[in-house]
Amino acid sequence: MNLEQLKKIVKSYMDSDKVMLDMGTGGGEFLLSLNPYRGKTYATEAYLSKIKLIRSASVILQP
Repeated sequence: MNLEQLKKIVKSYMDSDKVMLDMGTGGGEFLLSLNPYRGKTYATEAYLSKIKLIRSASVILQP
């Protein structure tokens, strides 16, 4: 399975009534490429070095 096939599968489950949780999948590039619904997408991060990056991306993602 390639990345575009995976995106298609994930997007087929996405709608505004569902909540997404991203856990331990890396830097968040794949999640952001899906254009997730604002206020319905959550991610975890275990590395403190990425907190600044996450905070700056969160500002962009807020409605």
